[in-house]
Amino acid sequence: MTILDKRIVILLRTTFIILTLLACSFSCYAGDLSSQNLKIHASLSEYNYNSNVEIEKLFRENLNDFGNIIYTIIPMGVVVSIDGYAFYGEGKDTLTPNACCLLDIIARLIKTIDKPCIVESNTTSTAFETSTYLTNWELSLVRANNIVSYLISKEISPDKIRANGFGEMFPFISNPQNNMQERIDFVIFNYEKRN
Repeated sequence: MTILDKRIVILLRTTFIILTLLACSFSCYAGDLSSQNLKIHASLSEYNYNSNVEIEKLFRENLNDFGNIIYTIIPMGVVVSIDGYAFYGEGKDTLTPNACCLLDIIARLIKTIDKPCIVESNTTSTAFETSTYLTNWELSLVRANNIVSYLISKEISPDKIRANGFGEMFPFISNPQNNMQERIDFVIFNYEKRN
């Protein structure tokens, strides 16, 4: 691949991301989910953002309409695991219109708590015949980067958010009946002081 070819690919991907962001912004307000669903359900001032239990409660109260979500408190903070199909179709890397509405709420919550976050994509797709990706690892990296790009477009500081893709390396073994192998994990870092 020549330098010119690489620049063309980068330009096309950048254009694609910008068009996706514009389409998501429009369809969130004109699509299946109305703008009234974007209201944060609880008063944001009610929470103590230094408590992992309170951070989990904030996310739980505001994301309860979005289906299969698992919350896990870990020593470094809170993991919000959301079914990957809430964001992407099988083998796809384009955010769905409903995903944009969900990400609008997540962006507001992350901005409110002002904690660092890593977006981790876990992908077990088998639809590579029609995909430009050869492995789940590649697909999961692109998916995580697309979500981070979208959140940055919603004024999340790039210093506060990172993307990581794991492919099928980390199955959700603690609760396999939920079938959350295709998932996006939002890892909110909040180290609590222990007495």
